[in-house]
Amino acid sequence: MNIPRDGASESSHLARPEKSAIRELPPFEGLTRKEIVLLRNIDQVRAAADVLAGVEYVGFDTETKPVFLANQPKVGPHLLQIATTRCAFLCRPDFGPAVDLFRGVLTAASIAKAGFGLMSDHGPVERLLGARMRGTVELSQLVKQLGYAQMVGLQLGVAIVLGRYFRKSKRITTSNWGAASLSDAQLLYAANDAYASLMVYEGLRARLGGESDAG
Repeated sequence: MNIPRDGASESSHLARPEKSAIRELPPFEGLTRKEIVLLRNIDQVRAAADVLAGVEYVGFDTETKPVFLANQPKVGPHLLQIATTRCAFLCRPDFGPAVDLFRGVLTAASIAKAGFGLMSDHGPVERLLGARMRGTVELSQLVKQLGYAQMVGLQLGVAIVLGRYFRKSKRITTSNWGAASLSDAQLLYAANDAYASLMVYEGLRARLGGESDAG
């Protein structure tokens, strides 16, 4: 399906898709709740380690409790998400074994971590891990290489690369990610942010080849 673009540009850059046209695209099919694991015990961490041991690339994202007051300090992240092509693992910073597993993946230069907005994630994530993230792939920059004047976010990236509508709920986006218990809606939202990033990365690899490799 061809996506109509916002106003014609006199430059050689492509125009961004119109929001109304994006909403008419077929829906993005994300992971189901059964394919999402919030790591809460050692057995789950060991099973996740087995799955992640052989991966070359994953989708990655974080969630942070929103700040609504101007002078209130922003802390977090409150949730870390890693997605493979078949499932997603979620990690809360208060469960040490899960943090250790994520540290191993996120600091491994041999595993590409693909996501949108990773440049702003580096500082908070590295403070949590006590180590430097390596092998990250900033997808907003890669989508821009397709001919767009500006970097784009996840929803636009899914529309441009996959031709699908990725629904983003503001209610879930601004929900309390630091709550003692997260709802199924929050877990689905968080996991599919990482999973959709991975699907965009795979689509870009097919289009851009080696240019999409981790830096």
